[in-house]
Amino acid sequence: MIINKNYIAKIIRTVWEKDIQKDYNKSYFLLEDSLKNSFYFHLRRRIKDALLEDNCIRIYPEYYLRKNKKRVDIALVKVNEYDIERGNKHLRDCVRQVLAIIEFKYKSKTVKDSLILEDIDKLEKYYRNNKESILFFAFVHEFEIEGKTIRKAKKMAKHVKLLTARFFKNKSAKFIAL
Repeated sequence: MIINKNYIAKIIRTVWEKDIQKDYNKSYFLLEDSLKNSFYFHLRRRIKDALLEDNCIRIYPEYYLRKNKKRVDIALVKVNEYDIERGNKHLRDCVRQVLAIIEFKYKSKTVKDSLILEDIDKLEKYYRNNKESILFFAFVHEFEIEGKTIRKAKKMAKHVKLLTARFFKNKSAKFIAL
């Protein structure tokens, strides 16, 4: 099976809406890093290793974007298999294309709403140089987030797909793609 961007986007949404929602509702997340780790685990589980290898795709956490001089939380990249087999280059130098980027924010009471907008802006700036990449911003806001922040995020995210959570009085959450 050949993995294309539509397949990647579908898997990312499925991980968010099913796996991450389930983990959150079971209180598996303490902060942002546990959210990222869980996402990575489920993404690897849903995209089988054989598919990743057959398509020369790798999932790298904390991937450094050279053009933008920024790190992103998770990147799905296409690598040059020949360079990897020869082993004469560092893995970061074997990346041919960034297929998808996922940036996370886990907002507790102490996290400022402005940090959400900064991450969306970072992804939009990345898009200017890399229009072929699929960009996701996944955020959990356990405490009230200002309505104007959400409206501004939706307006800013012209090329970024937003993934968020809706919370209910019984303390459960539904994770959705906006």
